[in-house]
Amino acid sequence: MKIAQRLALLLLPLLIGACTVLNSGGIKNTEAVLASSGFKPRLAETPEQKAFMKSLPPYQLKMSEQDGSVVYLYAVPDKNFVYVGGPNEYALYQTTLTQQKISNNDRMAAEAQYINNADYDAVDGWLNPWWYN
Repeated sequence: MKIAQRLALLLLPLLIGACTVLNSGGIKNTEAVLASSGFKPRLAETPEQKAFMKSLPPYQLKMSEQDGSVVYLYAVPDKNFVYVGGPNEYALYQTTLTQQKISNNDRMAAEAQYINNADYDAVDGWLNPWWYN
């Protein structure tokens, strides 16, 4: 096998693991980011509130206009509440998501750089750990 093929085999589990981590915490992460951005969870108590919550797309941020002002809504049907925020909370939410993406990209780039800098044997391409020499 060539070095590139071995490197690809080494990177594949890392990439699969990174995708799994990013996808597995999606909803929980979204709720945490919404809460930290100032969105307020509002419990749907009355039948009208429950009907309104069910009319919203679940686990999706939706922009709405109420009384002439913009409101952002995120329905969590299994917990029976809706996160509610305005333009300021939405801007902070977007900033936080962008920072998380940059952080994840930096981490993945560092892992790739670490693998690229590994000590490979020039003859057969096998990884030579420091204790092997």
